[in-house]
Amino acid sequence: MSHFKQKFTLALFSIVLLVAGILISHLFFQFLYNSTLTFESLESKTETNEKVINKISFIQKEKTDYWYMKQSHDNGKSWDSLAITVQEIENKKLSKFYQIDPNANIDSSLSHQIKYKVNCLACHSNGPRLIRPNYLSASYSLDFKSNLLILILNLRIKTYGRMASVIDENFVAESSQPLKSKLLMESYLNKKIELKSCTLCHSENGIRNSLTYRQIGTIEFLLTNNLMPPFPFKASEKDLNKLKTLY
Repeated sequence: MSHFKQKFTLALFSIVLLVAGILISHLFFQFLYNSTLTFESLESKTETNEKVINKISFIQKEKTDYWYMKQSHDNGKSWDSLAITVQEIENKKLSKFYQIDPNANIDSSLSHQIKYKVNCLACHSNGPRLIRPNYLSASYSLDFKSNLLILILNLRIKTYGRMASVIDENFVAESSQPLKSKLLMESYLNKKIELKSCTLCHSENGIRNSLTYRQIGTIEFLLTNNLMPPFPFKASEKDLNKLKTLY
């Protein structure tokens, strides 16, 4: 075989491998993305400190990411349905939050929006949050595929960067403004919280939105359980002591 034929064969073989790899990767990720992840939440608890079960699905179409979540506060007997969309508009990312009819078909669910039961921004300052299952759950253990899906979806969330997060004011219920803090005044809800352990990322010039008193409960949980800031950073004792005076 001539030198030219060898190079041509090698190039052709490389192209075939590349195309095959792309197709396999596409099918693999479609298989994962079209899966539903069921787990017991590490963070969320009922008012009586019982477990909360989440079912998460991810769909990507027309340059928009769709995050769907069904959430049960009674171990699967009934479900609430929630959704977050993420899209890029004029080089800026925008996330929108929905509470939807739990009986609606997923393909048309966003057109069946209902009033929010809670204020989404109390937990979500920057669009979708990392998926954190309770790995010690006796009822909802996670297999290899589920753990792989969590890894991929969390990587997707980490790539978003800073974005605007909005809720539809037409669907805000009067009871959807929870605030677990000693500072109960409405004027404090949008006041920024200045904790140096957080502002490295969460600031006007950071890679995530600034944090406010609206998210105080979430901040307290993540910092005191060493889930934030991300490794290798740690919350300072000064910030943890300051947090105690706020929460």
